[in-house]
Amino acid sequence: FHVDKGETDIRMVFNGTTSGINDATHASWFPLPTIESHLRSVETGTWFSDEDLGEMFLNFLLDLRLRGYTGVDITMYFPELIKTYQPKLWVAWTRLLMGFRPSPYLATQQLLKANNYLMGDRRDEANPFHWTRIVLNLPGDPNYDPTRDFVYKLHPSGAIANDKHTYIDDLRLTGRTLKELWRSCQMVASRLNHLGLQHAVRKLRELMQDAGAWAGSVVHTSDGVYLLVSLKRWEKTKYILDELATELEESGSLDHQNLLSRRGFLIYVARTY
Repeated sequence: FHVDKGETDIRMVFNGTTSGINDATHASWFPLPTIESHLRSVETGTWFSDEDLGEMFLNFLLDLRLRGYTGVDITMYFPELIKTYQPKLWVAWTRLLMGFRPSPYLATQQLLKANNYLMGDRRDEANPFHWTRIVLNLPGDPNYDPTRDFVYKLHPSGAIANDKHTYIDDLRLTGRTLKELWRSCQMVASRLNHLGLQHAVRKLRELMQDAGAWAGSVVHTSDGVYLLVSLKRWEKTKYILDELATELEESGSLDHQNLLSRRGFLIYVARTY
C-alpha cells in the first residue's frame, strides 16, 4: 500500500506485519545521535550544510534469503501480461523496504560502515576532515573553555575540526570556514555517489551559520552558539500543554496513558534547553 508523502508524492510500504515476515525476523535496538553529539563540533562562526541520502532504504540490498518472502501479487493490475502457463504475476522486493521492521537498523548499520571512507584518513593534512587530537574540555581544568563542548576534535589551526553527523538519512556537515565546508561537502557527496548511495542534490540548501533543524533542534552560530527547537516542534509542544491544561481543568485529573504517550516528546524538547 502507499502512504502520502507531501502533496505530490507517495511512499510505497510493504505490509510486513500481515505477511508475517516481521514476526519471523529480529530488529535490533540501536541508538541515534542527539543534538549533544552535534554540539561537539560547533563553536561561534561554525558553518553548516544539510545533506540528504535519497531513498534511504532502497540504497541497500535485501538479503537473498529474505527476498522470497517479500512477494507482491500484481496480477489484477496487469492482466494483459498473464499467460496460460503463468496464471499469476508476482514481483519481489530486492532492496530494504518500508514496513520491514529491521530496515532502519540495517540501513543505518550499512551507512555507518561507509563512514570511514566518506570522511577519509583524518591524519591526511589535505583532508578537509583532518584533525590532530581529541580535547577533553572539562570544568576544573586550567584550560577549560566554557564556549566549547566538553569533548571535541581539534584542528591544527586551533579551531574545532570539520565534522559530519548522521541522523538516519540526514547528514549534517560542519566547517571551520565556508570554503572548508564546501570542500567537505564535495568530498562526502562524491564518495556517496561512488558507493552507489544516492546523494539527493535536489534537497540541498544554502550553506549557512543559521541552519535549519537537525534531529529536531536548531543551532545558530553567527554571533554565539544558540540552541533552539524547530518551530514545528515548538507549536506541537504548545498544543500538547494546552490540551493537558484543558483536560485538567475540565475533569480535574489527567489520563495516565495519555501522559505516558506525551512524555517522550516533551522530554525530547526539554533536553534542548
